[in-house]
Amino acid sequence: MTTITHAPRGVAAIALAAVLGLTAMVGCSSPAEDAAAGSDSAPEGGSVADAAVQGASRDMAAPGPASQRESQPDIRQVEYEIKSGVVTLESGDVAGVLRKIYGLTVRVDGEIASEYTSTSRDGTPVYSEILLEVPVDQFTTSLEEVSGFGTLLDKTRSTKNVTAQVADIDSRVQNAEDSITQLRLLFDRATELGDIILLESELSQRQGDLEALQAQQRVLAEQTAMSQISITVTRPDPKPEEPSDDETAGFLAGLEQGWDATVTFLWGLSHVIGLLLPIGTLLALVSLLGWLALRRLSWRPRTRTSE
Repeated sequence: MTTITHAPRGVAAIALAAVLGLTAMVGCSSPAEDAAAGSDSAPEGGSVADAAVQGASRDMAAPGPASQRESQPDIRQVEYEIKSGVVTLESGDVAGVLRKIYGLTVRVDGEIASEYTSTSRDGTPVYSEILLEVPVDQFTTSLEEVSGFGTLLDKTRSTKNVTAQVADIDSRVQNAEDSITQLRLLFDRATELGDIILLESELSQRQGDLEALQAQQRVLAEQTAMSQISITVTRPDPKPEEPSDDETAGFLAGLEQGWDATVTFLWGLSHVIGLLLPIGTLLALVSLLGWLALRRLSWRPRTRTSE
């Protein structure tokens, strides 16, 4: 009878523990060397695989070791910044300002992320809000150019340095990819059902973690590649319009007309009084003199008669 023997489960677990424990150093050694090194130092037993998986999870969450960081280019030499600006303009020709913004967008190879524009009854733009995205190296010149498209009411800008955050995310993504590569190698070599189930579960979890890290990496890449400028364009407050004929009708209009008539009457009366006053004064003086003369003539002293 021929007896077929399988490799002990402890051997596969030991190899798994060695690879996962040294994930960050995978570029310095081959998978066979990792397994051999782990077989000399890892304890035997079915629980070693579980402990190795838990330890590797902590390794993937932390930045790579010093040896790995030294072998990679120092990405911190490049400064990564997130820049943004806010501009508020006032112009009598809002449509003209919008055309200038569209032209700037084409010239700098940018894009309009969002836009809200309100118009008057005749379709003329009177208010607009635009979120403009421009390449980060064109941010300063674009912000200054936009500020000159109208009367500048307000302008702010902000810069956030995210160089360390970019380096950390890149390192985590690299560690996660290396870990998944080694797990796949072990999965291909596994023969025991328990090891296959454990490795498959760990691969699924690591893949999900990697996708989440890659999503953060993409967001940072977009934010450091394109800068945002929020632009608000308004039209000056219109001058008060003259009331129309319809608006002047009613009680107030009648009151206004009555007041005007009263003023006109008083002005005419005063004019008449002004005309009659000299003549009346002269007539009064002549009448007074005539009355005095008549009275003097009609008064005669009485003469005494002899007895």
